[in-house]
Amino acid sequence: MRAGTVEARVAKRARMVLLAADGMSNRAIGETVDLHYNQVAVWRSRYAELGLAGLDDEERPGRPCVYDHDDVLLLVKTVTEPPPDGSTRWTMEALAAAMNANGVAISASQVWRICRALDLKPWQVESWMTSHDPDFWEKAGDVCGLYLNPPENVVVWSVDEKSGMQAIGDLVAQTPAGLDLHCIVDNLKTHSTELVEQFLEQHPHVHLHFTPTHASWLNQVELFFSILERRLLRRGEFGSVDELADRVIAFIKDYNRRAAPFRWTYDGRPLKVA
Repeated sequence: MRAGTVEARVAKRARMVLLAADGMSNRAIGETVDLHYNQVAVWRSRYAELGLAGLDDEERPGRPCVYDHDDVLLLVKTVTEPPPDGSTRWTMEALAAAMNANGVAISASQVWRICRALDLKPWQVESWMTSHDPDFWEKAGDVCGLYLNPPENVVVWSVDEKSGMQAIGDLVAQTPAGLDLHCIVDNLKTHSTELVEQFLEQHPHVHLHFTPTHASWLNQVELFFSILERRLLRRGEFGSVDELADRVIAFIKDYNRRAAPFRWTYDGRPLKVA
């Protein structure tokens, strides 16, 4: 901390941490370093959450971007991998070391700024299923292509949660004559059985588009299921299956009166976590 290259404001923040470690209160620390005790609390909180990286200044508006798109993606990829040396969580210093080992010269404080901008919290862990489908990009491009640029004279449906071909059969009956029917479905084996193949042979105007394995989130009907879960099912109480069905149908009818198309705003940069 005595090194001449350490800026005075960072040295002051480090001193606050050391005084706090000695048991001093925020008010007493503030009087010692000539800073309001609320600011002392802020810097102590940032140190507790981010380590030494939390004592650095935040990025100021207008500062040019130093790290490009690929560097940021590499950081996101690193954050979602297990930390090295048997550790149970990443630190900003460990992430910076891993990035430097991959040829990206970056400091722990800059790692913190990027993570903060993306709302990434490496010290928090949440498990999810990652798709290892070797045809992931091909399938994802096929599904997204239907959303963005569907063929002419077709009807596109997102389908899920009905066994066999009952749902597809219902949609065929609802599709106007002369139009092809394109259905986005998940990769469940029920969509690849011999019965399904026979159905498709009998209805050549029906086309199935499969989401990659463990990537059903590409099917936009999942977005509606999430809305249904949050607004109705999660805290709902239903006395019978019939009551549940009636409530779901009523919700759908009410929702459709105000519904608008789902819009994806992905622009090529890593998305913030949900």
